Amino acid sequence: MPYALPVLLVANKPTPLEREMKRCAGKLTLTGDGVGALRVGASVAQVRKACHIPKPRLKKGERPPPDDLLEFKIGPTPVQAQIEDGRVWRIVIDGPLLTTGDRLGVGSPVAALLAAGPARASQGEGVIYASLPGRCGLIFQLSYRPRRGEDRDAWTPDTLALLPANTTIERVMISGCR
Repeated sequence: MPYALPVLLVANKPTPLEREMKRCAGKLTLTGDGVGALRVGASVAQVRKACHIPKPRLKKGERPPPDDLLEFKIGPTPVQAQIEDGRVWRIVIDGPLLTTGDRLGVGSPVAALLAAGPARASQGEGVIYASLPGRCGLIFQLSYRPRRGEDRDAWTPDTLALLPANTTIERVMISGCR
C-alpha cells in the first residue's frame, strides 16, 4: 500500500519591501492625484506615516536636504515629493515600476503615449513635456532633447510622431487635478 505524504500548503507571505510598497503606493497605479497614499495635497506627516522615508546619512560638512523635498523609493523606484506650506504639491516619478492604469510610465515609448490619445506637448528648459486630454494632473517628460533650431512653442501629435522611435517617457510628474 503506497504511503500518502501530508501536503503542507504555505501561503506566500509578502516581503517587508512588498508590504512597504503596498502601504505607501497601494496598487502602484499612477493617477493625476498621486499613487496610493502618496497624494498631492497630503501633509508631510501623512506621507511620512504611509511611506518609509529614510533620514539622510550626512557626511561631515554635508548639508541636509531642503525642507521642501522628500526623496525616497517605492520599491526600486526613486520618488520625490515636493513640498509647499507643509503639503505635497508635486510628485516626481523616476522609475518604471509605477504606471498609469494603461501602463504609461517611465520607459514607455512615445508611440504608446500617442496611442493613449492626442498628446499635446510643450518645450521648456530644453525638455519636452507631454500631457493627454482627460488625464489632468499627469505630465510626461520625454527623453528626446530638441536640437538647436528645432524649438517649438507647441508640439502636436503629428510632430511628436516624428520623434525618433527610441524616444521614451523618462519622468512622470503628478500635480493633482484641480
